[in-house]
Amino acid sequence: MRYSSIVKWQYWTAIILLLVLSIHLIFRILPGSYDKSLEYNQVRENYGNNLYVVTLTVLLFVALFHGFNGLRVILYEFSPRLGRIATPIILALGVVFAILGLLTIAGIYIFP
Repeated sequence: MRYSSIVKWQYWTAIILLLVLSIHLIFRILPGSYDKSLEYNQVRENYGNNLYVVTLTVLLFVALFHGFNGLRVILYEFSPRLGRIATPIILALGVVFAILGLLTIAGIYIFP
């Protein structure tokens, strides 16, 4: 992938992050106060809303891609060799964090 297309992906994911984070914050504001939005019953109610689950899933994947791709670009700029070595490691970490995030969204907690 050419460098210019990688940068375009960074820009697009930043725009998507702003939109999805706005929706996420609206869910935090709707119950009346931020403190109330963190109460157990309110959190469980939000997870019953399909729009919120989709929002969290999109937020998870876009944030992971944006963050890890940014790290990869920084490593490539520092040293192309280091970037090539780090790419499979970054990809593996991305997959692990995506799985952990999806399990959390699904309500399956591996770590107590």
